[in-house]
Amino acid sequence: MIFAGIDPDIHVLSMAMVDENRELLGVHVTKASGFKGLAAAAHMIRQFRKDIVDYVYPADTLVALAVEGQDVGYTGRTNAANPQDLIPLAAVAGGALAAVYARRTYFVKPNMWKGSVPKKIHQRRTLSKVGLLDYKIMGGASPYPVPNNYKHLILSGKVNDSDWKDINDSIGLALYARERYMKEEKR
Repeated sequence: MIFAGIDPDIHVLSMAMVDENRELLGVHVTKASGFKGLAAAAHMIRQFRKDIVDYVYPADTLVALAVEGQDVGYTGRTNAANPQDLIPLAAVAGGALAAVYARRTYFVKPNMWKGSVPKKIHQRRTLSKVGLLDYKIMGGASPYPVPNNYKHLILSGKVNDSDWKDINDSIGLALYARERYMKEEKR
């Protein structure tokens, strides 16, 4: 069984896949630049769909997928987000949800899968759950863990150390999809 998580953004979209044993099977990052607003969203969705076609299909590959939706009240920052800025981001999230078929899909707000745990703590816990215990901390004021040996996990494209601030969240979303699916199957 394979579970996926997608952390959408208009410039960097990350995806991670785990199995039923919480083994991290791989990560992917799609990068798109040169556009703004809804044009950036459309470009990102097209690029993401093109990037993933080789390893997400056939369609029955994924058991469950979690994509992070948006919430105006939760930005992870102390300043309030402009709701207008969330429209292109929401378009990418919806496009990512539509681009990847899974038997079950979950469109979740950040606080549904992260809870109230600070990001720097949650991301370290996430890597621990998938067995990545050897990592360095990067990011200065907004620290995030980067595994010391991750090249074998890259499904396609180029992944830089700085991409792990997003990849860590996509791993967390994949784990959320796994946990939620397993609970639903027990009922």
